[in-house]
Amino acid sequence: MRYKKINYLNKTDEDVKALIELGTYTNGLYNTIKEDELNPTYEVAENELVYSKKNSHIILGKDRFGDYKTGFGGLGYAASNAIDIVVGLASSYMPRDNKLGPTDEVGKNFFTDAARVYISQRCDIDKYFGIEEGQQYSDFGNEGVSGAAIKADCVAVIGRRNVKIKAGPVRLNIGKEKDSQGQKITDSRIELIGGNKDLEPLVLGFKLVKLLKEMQEEIQYLRGEVTNLHFKNAKLNTKLALHIHGDPFTVVTLPSPDLAAGAIIEIPQNIQNVVKGIVDKYIDKVRELNSTQIPNDADYILSRNVFTT
Repeated sequence: MRYKKINYLNKTDEDVKALIELGTYTNGLYNTIKEDELNPTYEVAENELVYSKKNSHIILGKDRFGDYKTGFGGLGYAASNAIDIVVGLASSYMPRDNKLGPTDEVGKNFFTDAARVYISQRCDIDKYFGIEEGQQYSDFGNEGVSGAAIKADCVAVIGRRNVKIKAGPVRLNIGKEKDSQGQKITDSRIELIGGNKDLEPLVLGFKLVKLLKEMQEEIQYLRGEVTNLHFKNAKLNTKLALHIHGDPFTVVTLPSPDLAAGAIIEIPQNIQNVVKGIVDKYIDKVRELNSTQIPNDADYILSRNVFTT
């Protein structure tokens, strides 16, 4: 059997390169230059160094999220350096039939630009990206905090071995870490926000398992008590139906026909209730083991892949 050779290096075939050189493939096809593509021009601030290609830009400068007046750079703050990697300036602003061209200057816009990675030494990252939920920049003071953000239509974070998301200082040999402004870090949170909804705390798995096991034990106990009541009720009904006792006139009375008939009717149901109670206790115990103590079971309630503090 012959196996097809896999091009792990993803190199373009030499014949394709030759055809590109000959001009066979043009106007954007196979990553050739698209001559009729219109792109706006980035409005460069005095303190910025910009590397651009078409509508892709790496901007080295001061913190800002809009025109020259915005951000801590606009306020003239020192120690407010920023790196902005952005593609598709004014992407969602431009209508399909009226594209912006090279004569159109545009500034940064964190809402209409297609995708960006933004890193700033001093910023208000929540304000810049319109995040209103959870802790805000103002919670940390008015001098700004360092920030990094990734925004696009879809964002993927991929770790071949694992992915860690940590909020909070790390401990070093020189002591506990402070924030970028030298301030003590008193509160750290990881906030996962989907849509515009109120934040709620996550449940901790081991504590939930402990609580569920305690509840399961209580339910097992109550099931046992109900089963005992069914059993005692069955015995009582039988004794009442067959009960005889003496009196001053006839010496001994016969069992009540009504009670006897009722007991005969109820005996199968009573037996069924007792058996069902025993079976239910067994099933509950199996379910408890599957959901809280056997990690490989499909019903195990703890994730094998996601962990949190």
